[in-house]
Amino acid sequence: MSRAHFEKILEGSLNYLDTLLVYQDGRRTVEFYKYPDTKNTGIDLRSLTKTIITTLLGIAIDKGVFRGVEDSVKLFFPDYSVSPELKIKHLLLHQSGVIDPMRSGITDVNSVQLLEFLFQQMNFRLGLPFNYSGGNTHIISALIARGSGQSTFEFAQHVLFEPLGMKVAEWPCDKEGFHLGFCPDLSPGLKIRANDLLNLGILYLNEGDWEGKRILSREWINLSTTSKISAEWARSNGYGYHWWITEEDEGRLYSAKGNGGQRIHVIPSRKMVVVCAAPYRNWRDKMNDPDKELFKALEHEWGGSN
Repeated sequence: MSRAHFEKILEGSLNYLDTLLVYQDGRRTVEFYKYPDTKNTGIDLRSLTKTIITTLLGIAIDKGVFRGVEDSVKLFFPDYSVSPELKIKHLLLHQSGVIDPMRSGITDVNSVQLLEFLFQQMNFRLGLPFNYSGGNTHIISALIARGSGQSTFEFAQHVLFEPLGMKVAEWPCDKEGFHLGFCPDLSPGLKIRANDLLNLGILYLNEGDWEGKRILSREWINLSTTSKISAEWARSNGYGYHWWITEEDEGRLYSAKGNGGQRIHVIPSRKMVVVCAAPYRNWRDKMNDPDKELFKALEHEWGGSN
C-alpha cells in the first residue's frame, strides 16, 4: 500500500478525516493524524460503542457468564417487568421493541432511572422487525454487569482493555450506575484512542488471538460478523451482532460504525484493518457517504494503479 498515495488523497477527497490508520499483512502501513494531539486523545465512539459491547458479551459467553444468545433477559432482571420471551439475541438484532433513548426526549440520562424507563417503554413481541436503537445495547451493558457481578467497565478492563493495552478516556454511567451502551446527543459517551480501536480490529482479524493469547473465541467472531438481517438501507448487505456486513468482489468485510465518521473496517481477504475518525456529529450534513471515498482509495491500491 502506497503511503504517498494516501497522504495525497488525505488532502483531497478524504480531507474530512481527522484520523486514518491502516494495518495490513501484520504491520501498520498508514498512520495519519490531522492534529498531533489527537493521537493520545480518546475518540467519542458514538454507535461504535455497540461493537465494544458485543465484544464484551462474546467474552462473557466464552467465560460462562451466559449460556448464549438464547438466554432469557428476565433471568438477569427479575426485579424489572420484562417478557420472559425476550432473549439476548433480540437485543443484538434490534428486535426488542425498545425505544431509542436518543429519540425519547431524554436530554439528561441522569434525570431518569434509564433501565427502568427502557423496559417500561419496550413493546416486545416475537417476530418484530429490525429497529435500530441504542437502548438494546444499553440493556446488554447492564446484562454484563448483572451477570459478571462487576461494572461493565471493570469487566472490560480485566478481559479486553488491559490485555490489548486499550486506554479508556471516558465512559459515563446512567443514574443506576450502568455504563452507557450508546452516546447521548448532548454529552459524550465512551471515548477510546484510535490506536486502541485498531488493536480491536486486529483482534478480530486474528480470529480472537492477541499475541498468542486467546481473548475472544473464533465461534463468537464468526457468529457476530455473519449477516443475519438485511441492511441495504444502511449501505451494507447485512447486519450481524452489532457489526455491519458488506459483501464485495474481494470477499466479505465487516464494519463497526459511529455517527460522525468513526469506523473500524476489517477486511479479512486483504488481511487488513482500517480505522478512521471524523469530527462531524451528523455526517449526513457533510457528505453523502463517509466510506465511499475511503473505499475508492483502497480499491485504487488493490488494483495496483498509480
